[in-house]
Amino acid sequence: MPTIKLILFTFFTILFTVILPSSIARLFSENKLIKELLESIIPLLFFLIYTYRNRKNLLNFQPTLIYRKTLWTLLIIPLFIAFLKNPITNFELNTFFYVLMISTTIGITEELIFRGILFRKFQKSKFPVYLLISAILFGVLHYNQGVIGIISATIGGLIYGLSRISGFPLLLLIICHSATDFPMMWMKYGNHPEEVIKNTTLSGIINLSSILFFLIVLFIVIKFLFKTEHWTNEFNKITTGNTV
Repeated sequence: MPTIKLILFTFFTILFTVILPSSIARLFSENKLIKELLESIIPLLFFLIYTYRNRKNLLNFQPTLIYRKTLWTLLIIPLFIAFLKNPITNFELNTFFYVLMISTTIGITEELIFRGILFRKFQKSKFPVYLLISAILFGVLHYNQGVIGIISATIGGLIYGLSRISGFPLLLLIICHSATDFPMMWMKYGNHPEEVIKNTTLSGIINLSSILFFLIVLFIVIKFLFKTEHWTNEFNKITTGNTV
């Protein structure tokens, strides 16, 4: 792929997975936890759209089935809201589950974008170029954590990038990323349960929708990444120690 196309692709990837989600999250919620969730969910929607347009050669997803199930889910949710307004109003999530859900969603999102989409696009280029660009962008993505956060994320991006180039399966990187994010997210929100919205119909809808979306995405990622022969072979290489 020509250099100019790679640059444009990278720019629009960051636009739709970092800048736009962050802006939308600020518009729709003042709650920090909900902002984190929105900033993770919106890039996942971008990823689903991208896999639909590139369904023949990206990660062996089956988007037609995914979109059909998602459509039915979106059609059914309003019916539950109409008949279960009061139970929904009283439905709450504890802070632990919210932090677990957000850290896992962030791990899925960032790995699919940086070690999934960008990795595929840069495969025909020299890997040092991919490694440098992905690490820098990954660091910039964490600008809200200050200079130390940017440096730490850049180093983390280098490690994850090298792991990806070395043959580590995407599923394993997602698990590692999520496990790394959880304690940091817990330190940030664990002692602030008031950050979890509750006691309103809107909060109940958000809580239930968050659980549903989280479970659907988790199912899709595990099923379609781990099911394919390519990813299974990669996972077997890691578990047996036979890496390239």
